[in-house]
Amino acid sequence: MTPFHPAFGYARTVKRTLDADLVIANLNNWIGRCENHHDVCTGSVSKLPRRVIDLSTDRPRLFETTRDHFGKYVTLSHCWGQDTRRQPTKTTWANIQARKREIDPNELCVLFRDVFDLVKKMGYQYVWIDSLCIVQDDESDWQDQSTKMADIYAGAFFHIAGTYAHDSSYSLYIDRRMIASSGFGYPIETFDLAITGEDNLVKMRLSHERDHRFINIPPSEPKGKGCEQQAPLLARAWVLQERLLARRTLHFCGSELIWECNSSYACECTIEPDTFESGFSGSSKQTSRFLTQEWAALVNQKCDKPRPPLRDLYHLWHELINNYSKLVVTKLEDRCYALTGLASRFQRVAGDEYLAGLWTQDLPRNLLWSVFQPGLRSNIAPTWSWISCYRLQKSGTNCPMFYYPWLKEFKKDERVRLHASGTFCTAQRESKFGPVTGQIELEAPCIFGDFGYDDRFLLLP
Repeated sequence: MTPFHPAFGYARTVKRTLDADLVIANLNNWIGRCENHHDVCTGSVSKLPRRVIDLSTDRPRLFETTRDHFGKYVTLSHCWGQDTRRQPTKTTWANIQARKREIDPNELCVLFRDVFDLVKKMGYQYVWIDSLCIVQDDESDWQDQSTKMADIYAGAFFHIAGTYAHDSSYSLYIDRRMIASSGFGYPIETFDLAITGEDNLVKMRLSHERDHRFINIPPSEPKGKGCEQQAPLLARAWVLQERLLARRTLHFCGSELIWECNSSYACECTIEPDTFESGFSGSSKQTSRFLTQEWAALVNQKCDKPRPPLRDLYHLWHELINNYSKLVVTKLEDRCYALTGLASRFQRVAGDEYLAGLWTQDLPRNLLWSVFQPGLRSNIAPTWSWISCYRLQKSGTNCPMFYYPWLKEFKKDERVRLHASGTFCTAQRESKFGPVTGQIELEAPCIFGDFGYDDRFLLLP
């Protein structure tokens, strides 16, 4: 539809209250168009994860699958929250047998209850949620399932993100509000606008731009300020891999629904152009959407396509780590684990050896990371890995670091040689993607000199 006057844009009215019928109408439209137009988003019916929530009976139940179980299932990203009184519903060894028989709806947190209701109304049988499908007081089960995250999220038919919710006590179905820069929320309202001499009916409302900004801009960027309050899910490190690995994600934002898949982006208000048929438009390399687009093109590609150039893959890894390092984890060791799914999927495509956040074949360039500010050091990774650095934040830890963009053109001196026998990592636990110790052995020419620091820059002689 074309605006009647260049001064006015075209947008749809966003209903003030969200309910299941409205979600289903939008979601069925977006899924249908995605299935019809996006080869990269479609796939065969996936093998079910080890455990799923079965919604086929009157009450949900925890279902343990076998190797022969295939089907469509839905995954969920949610904030666990800092308040111990508002923790998500969990499975432990004390209640797992009862969970297999049935899960009492009265035991479910509000968010999970709404997700089950939505998925069941859409006609899907299975849901995977981390706190219910991983035994929370079993370290070995958690270790085992964390290594399968890539397949779990990549295999989901679609993914639900409780983007606006600070914890699982929030509902999917809310009275939507526009959030101002001050953080104050305004009800969504539409006003008629009278124009002298014109017969057209013009309606006016506040723009939904802020929710789009949080989806597109990393929280660490100046324009992403406010993300932790208004889109707290997107500030969490675990969620980056869930978002990139999933084929399709439906974001429940404070003011509207936003759709994101491997090939397109859409919303209720239509502030964004319709890209279902045309695919992504050019997106800035500073946006999260660019990262989603590049990951889909280079890593989430069909198996029958040739491997992308390694230089492009490694540059994508640098862009990924630039974003990931700024996101927050609650437990320090989760800086390793929250990257497991992405690292394992990247390894399949690149065919390289993983070394605590770095890659063996690109090691000289991978070592050229920098931090924005000095931080603390941990023992979850060797000191030559950026994972070893961290800074304390109110809601956990992170360590903003970066690779310079010009590193894509970096050429290794032929005199720099990696000694494979002296370069390795040893897992502190079961997974090579978890906390590790390790060493590297490089041979290279040396330049002798003195150097030092001032407050901001490295000073060379």
